[in-house]
Amino acid sequence: MDKAMSDGGTSPAQEPVVLCWRNLRYAEAPVGALRFRPPRVCGLSEQDVQLALRPQPPIVAPQRPSRLERVTGPMRGVQSEDCLRLTVWARGDAAGPGAMPQPVLVWLHGGAWLSGGGGVDWYDGSHWARESGIVVVGVNYRLGALGWLAGDDARHSNLGLQDIAVALRWIATHIARFGGDAQRITLMGQSAGGENIAALLQAAGELPFQQVIVQSAPLGEPMRGWDEAQKIRAQVWRNWAVRNWDEARALPVEQILAGQMTPAL
Repeated sequence: MDKAMSDGGTSPAQEPVVLCWRNLRYAEAPVGALRFRPPRVCGLSEQDVQLALRPQPPIVAPQRPSRLERVTGPMRGVQSEDCLRLTVWARGDAAGPGAMPQPVLVWLHGGAWLSGGGGVDWYDGSHWARESGIVVVGVNYRLGALGWLAGDDARHSNLGLQDIAVALRWIATHIARFGGDAQRITLMGQSAGGENIAALLQAAGELPFQQVIVQSAPLGEPMRGWDEAQKIRAQVWRNWAVRNWDEARALPVEQILAGQMTPAL
């Protein structure tokens, strides 16, 4: 018999179980012919849900080590261009049948549009899910030149921002499967993630979230105009020794990372 019970006390309440669905795909892998192209949304099957419950390392977008590693330590994750994934944390009782839908917090990581990931241990959402019952979603988006190099037109530019918009629509469509309420979505982002929220509020039209939390975003910094973005792309292409998008799509990802950094022109 439990000692507290035998002494006339009460046994401590058992902590709620938190489930983690890791690396759920919300869009097709942006590789091959889909590299440097807008994201294509995916569906969700029950097999996807069950596979995501298995222990696995987080997938992150290809990136170089962050300049903040001296302070934060290395970010642990498997780098892959097949990175349009998200991670969901929810209490088991919230995700069960007949449970009341819970508010949803969608997290956009920072990292200067060059590093980070939505499902890494730094941003573990299990504590919030356990303590408050909310459903927490960490979103990956393309980084560096793969996500932010200017295209030939608006549709093929700011691909990382388009990734986030597609992820939000995916979340609104499927979050009920994890116990979330699509009518109560809060979008929260820090640094580059916060700046992405500001851009979405201005440019993306109606998206399925109801409120935002913007943390330490560089909102006062001027954004690059179209002409400057085209000059930067031309310099990056020279770094890569390519002349067109087809040649850029054929490059090894290591060469893209090595040649994407260029001083402002």
